[in-house]
Parts: sequence; C-alpha cells; structure tokens
Amino acid sequence: MVLDIDDHMLPEGFEYYAVPTFFIVDSHGKLLDRAVGGIDARGFLGYLQRFVK
Repeated sequence: MVLDIDDHMLPEGFEYYAVPTFFIVDSHGKLLDRAVGGIDARGFLGYLQRFVK
C-alpha cells in the first residue's frame, strides 16, 4: 500500500521526520521497520529482501 502524506493521514505510530520515509509492515499492520531518506534501486531492493521469507 502506498500512502502519500499530502493526501492521506498516516496511522497512529507511523511518524515521519523526512521525505521519503518507507514503513515496512507485516500482514497485520505491525510496524517492522522504518527507512528514512533516499537510496538507489539496488540498495533499496537489498533492504527489502531482508523482510521476505
């Protein structure tokens, strides 16, 4: 799911301090991790792979 901070309210507990901020959540909506700032595509995919079983 993608939420745009200009168009959507973030759920409680999902604060952000900079743009972009990426929230990794499980299938129940539990916050697993937060990544702040930009990164290249290869680095971002490597980061995301940590959360894939």
